[in-house]
Amino acid sequence: MNICPKCKSLSVKCLNNVDYRVVALGASVVFRCLNCKFEGPIFPEIKTLNIKVKPNSKKNEIILKDGNYEIKIKAPPEDNKANLELVKFLSKEFKTKIRIKAGFTGKNKIIEFN
Repeated sequence: MNICPKCKSLSVKCLNNVDYRVVALGASVVFRCLNCKFEGPIFPEIKTLNIKVKPNSKKNEIILKDGNYEIKIKAPPEDNKANLELVKFLSKEFKTKIRIKAGFTGKNKIIEFN
């Protein structure tokens, strides 16, 4: 998972059409941020991300608010339903395995990218 150094967005795209696994092996690539249009060499990869979850929302979505990520989830916050839907939603969005590292019972969570 890569992050833009200018706007801290996770919406970065590889301009060299190289798979992200190759990037981890040290391939030289250039990325473009889809939010602020910044272009530059590979950014440091992030392993964890602090987020705030809002369950019982109308739809699943990711919102960047004041530099912090807020994730809206449709599932209710009972019987671990919101956590399961959060992992499923983020795994699909970022096309990588996600797990909750901390904050299983609260709204503030730390998620880890594999």
